[in-house]
Amino acid sequence: MATTTAKKKPIKRTVKPVTEKAASSQAKTTSKVVASTKNTTISKTSSSSKRREVTPFDKLRGLHFSNAFSGVVLAVLTLIFVTPQTRELLLSYQARDSFVNSDVVTLGTATESLFNINIRYVLAIVLGLTAIVSLLLATKLYKRYEATVKAGISGMRWLLYGFVSLILVELVSVLAGVQEVNTLKSVGGFVLAGALFSWLAERENKDAKSPKKLAFVGAVLSYFMAVLPMLVTLVATSVISGERFSWYVYALVATVVFGFVASIMTLRSSIYKKNKFEYVAFEQRYVRIDQIVKFITVLVIFSAFNK
Repeated sequence: MATTTAKKKPIKRTVKPVTEKAASSQAKTTSKVVASTKNTTISKTSSSSKRREVTPFDKLRGLHFSNAFSGVVLAVLTLIFVTPQTRELLLSYQARDSFVNSDVVTLGTATESLFNINIRYVLAIVLGLTAIVSLLLATKLYKRYEATVKAGISGMRWLLYGFVSLILVELVSVLAGVQEVNTLKSVGGFVLAGALFSWLAERENKDAKSPKKLAFVGAVLSYFMAVLPMLVTLVATSVISGERFSWYVYALVATVVFGFVASIMTLRSSIYKKNKFEYVAFEQRYVRIDQIVKFITVLVIFSAFNK
């Protein structure tokens, strides 16, 4: 039998030619996908960069939060670890000298003991008030505080920190031997006057074309008068009686003087360099100075009166 083989017909594969219209639509679709991907990447990058950006006012607010936290912690540590130390407050006045036998009234200085103060309680009050002031400036009073700082005048901070500094300077004055109540009142008055003159110096130089020095000089003199009684006591005790105070007294007085000098230098820079720097930079410096002064004060008292 003869076998017949069927020839396989080759399969023809037809490729449809890509028309110009289809190619252009495909290219448009691809470009849209690439463009949307780029836009998404750019938007993510810009949003992430915005989140990472920290403004000077954010730093200032963070400084106040850290100041509040450290104030609470240091106040608690003061109450726990500092031994009770008291100092006597005295009242001096003029009275008739009964030991003089004369028809003429002779007056002499009389001294009366009023009460004792506990060093650790006063220091804890200073630290607690510092924490409250910083917390208020960072939360409830922040918008008003931010507006004043943007205006180049920080009257709110001068006022609040002035009262806290008043107590601290009076505490150091008592430890330095200034125990007369009227003298301590004068010290406190000069501290508040220094804060007031500092605020006035910022106010009068806000829009001034050339620096005005009257209020600045008033601030310098007020702060000098605030530390003068303790400086006189230290020098007089050493020269007249030949005695010296403990080391921590000199350290605390030096800390207070440093705080005043640093504040005055910052105030001067804010007046003479106001065109070079924003005021918020000087405000941050003020807060850091306050933190340093409080920390050194606590460190010295811890070392001197540790249990």
